[in-house]
Amino acid sequence: MGAGAFGSSLEYFVNGLELGNAVFTEFEGNENDYRISTNKIIDMGAGLERFSWITMGTPTSYDCSFGPIIEKLVSYTGTSENPEILAKYFSLVTSKLDDRLNVGERVVAVGNAYSGTNISYDTRTLKSVIAKELKISYDTLIGIINPYEAIYTIADHTRTLLFAISDGSLPSNVSGGYNLRVILRRALSIMDRLRWNLKLEEVADMHIDYLKQIYPELEEHREDVRTILQIESSRYVGSRERMDVIATSTKNGKKKLTVDDLIRMYESDGVTPDFLMEMKVIERIPPTFYTKLAELHISQQTTVRDHQKPVYGLDNIVPTRLLYYIDASIHEFTAKILKVVDNKYVILDQTAFYPRGGGQEPDMGELDGKNVIDVIKQADVVIHKLQQPATEFIEGNITHGTLNSRRRKLITKHHSATHILNSSSRINLGSWVWQNSAFKEERYARLDITHHSALNREEIERIEKTANNVIRQDLPVTIKIYDRGEAEQKYTFRIYQGGVVPTNNVRIVNIEGWDIEACGGTHISKTGEIGLIKIIKSERIQDGIVRLEFAAGEAAIDYVQSQENQLNTLAQYLGSSKEKIVESLQKNIKDAEEVKKKFRIVLKKIAPLVAKSVSSEAKQLSSSEIKFYSIYDDDELDDEYYIAIGEESIEIEPLLVYVALISKGQGIKVVVFVGEKARRKNIKAGMIANQLSTHIGGSGGGDERFGQGGGKLKDKIKESLISVEELIMKNI
Repeated sequence: MGAGAFGSSLEYFVNGLELGNAVFTEFEGNENDYRISTNKIIDMGAGLERFSWITMGTPTSYDCSFGPIIEKLVSYTGTSENPEILAKYFSLVTSKLDDRLNVGERVVAVGNAYSGTNISYDTRTLKSVIAKELKISYDTLIGIINPYEAIYTIADHTRTLLFAISDGSLPSNVSGGYNLRVILRRALSIMDRLRWNLKLEEVADMHIDYLKQIYPELEEHREDVRTILQIESSRYVGSRERMDVIATSTKNGKKKLTVDDLIRMYESDGVTPDFLMEMKVIERIPPTFYTKLAELHISQQTTVRDHQKPVYGLDNIVPTRLLYYIDASIHEFTAKILKVVDNKYVILDQTAFYPRGGGQEPDMGELDGKNVIDVIKQADVVIHKLQQPATEFIEGNITHGTLNSRRRKLITKHHSATHILNSSSRINLGSWVWQNSAFKEERYARLDITHHSALNREEIERIEKTANNVIRQDLPVTIKIYDRGEAEQKYTFRIYQGGVVPTNNVRIVNIEGWDIEACGGTHISKTGEIGLIKIIKSERIQDGIVRLEFAAGEAAIDYVQSQENQLNTLAQYLGSSKEKIVESLQKNIKDAEEVKKKFRIVLKKIAPLVAKSVSSEAKQLSSSEIKFYSIYDDDELDDEYYIAIGEESIEIEPLLVYVALISKGQGIKVVVFVGEKARRKNIKAGMIANQLSTHIGGSGGGDERFGQGGGKLKDKIKESLISVEELIMKNI
């Protein structure tokens, strides 16, 4: 049973060593709540490394599978070699686990906890027993085997990262990238704990040098792998300071951490259990930690699906004939009405309307003059949703359909442009770039790609320039149906940019010499038909995912013209030409700063004079010594002026409470100062700012001396000032 799916398992052993298994996965869920899977899978695991291990007879599978890597790491880290103890240790581990198995106890894994009905063993207990049999102390045994366990872990994790990154995966906090980041940070944390001056990219280089004859693609992606490992290692180092604070605080709290506590610390703050061991917060890593962490993440993953409610009553409806695949130029057609559902959904025997799918928005148009506002595909049936009631549509009758041709052409250009932009991103950024998701409609499109960092302006321009160069080459775009196996053999799994296709036949869209993808969307016949691609904006929408929003064809021209119009308007305001708009703007900003600088100089000179008048005009509150001054400015001076006057006023009069309300468009800015002697009487500026702001429909705060806030209810100003006076009197 795995996380989220399970089935019967066939396993085969030789001398107690499992050489392989076949899991017949047919259920989803768990043993208490499950359902039959839509896709039944035979998951065959026949470990080549285990065959090597049993035939070579090395102490562990790592020693035979990693070739010279283990020897190099042992030498590089200065680990003491003790082959006799290691051989006996691993032999004893195997026999102890066999003993537990023979008496019916459940073995979890080598190095993990295992328990029986009456006896509970963990790794420490097991190692203590073995140390006694070897006639050495527990600490001596740990000193010998721990560095080897660390070396095995680092070698294994780095090789996993090497192959995954070479295949286009990225460590991140989402999807499969999450597991990659877990093992990457685990490896880094182990090296930190043992104080090994070792870099993951150096270990990756060792693997590439050893494996490149068998896997030449590893050499091709060497620099990509190094780049990603360096970036991730740098991010880990950057988080160390925060991790130190958290670990120290946890250690001082003296709370015994559960597995759930460790998972929460890793999830929210990136604190690894290996790091907590290094900081002596925990003695050892709970054996179930990484398993539970992986299961938690898998259970939280959700597949983004179309939330369109299913249309019922389509039983026995024959598959719709898809005219948009037969001839994409068909924009008018006649068809037989097969069924009408809920007086708004019309099903035809054939259609030229492309339904929503694969990130492409649907065609729109008319059926017998009635507006088609949505088109969806349910199994093999295309459903047309009408804006008006479908009372005139009778089953068996013939209807005439007309597409909105302009919409279809614009969406088609955006879809083909998505393919071009995806490959352009990969070429300019790195082999790890894959399409994460996409959306295409008539005004714009967006492409989400896998990438480790936000894009800078130079990268965006390179991607855009490369894409437009492909358009100028006017490359042919061909579409052909392949058998799934043939397509994968011929073009590799890179064809599944939009996700795996759940059919035996695959529709391949080939932009000659540029991009090949499995795709069910509509496409142009030559890249030159697109005309122009313009990237509108780029943003990092989540860890490891960057979104490119762009326009293509007429939509791109509309966007460029819109930008041109804005530049013209701005140039007119600045009294400049478009060519010199940047220089003019810079000059205006510089002039404004100079004016502001002079204003501050003048303000500094007049502030003492104005502050004296404030002090003399301030209201004495009852018999107390406290003075209260308030002013409301309706858009004449800004808050900088009133802050300067307030600061100067409480210096002149320490018993003063100064309140300024400044109109800011539709809102009001609140500024409060309280003099030193007034503060001694328990009057606080932050408290006053909060009450004032709350009264006028906003919020505020601050410290004892200075407070600020704001609100929108200008009609409440008078009563809010009265409430402040009452608050002051109450606190004196």
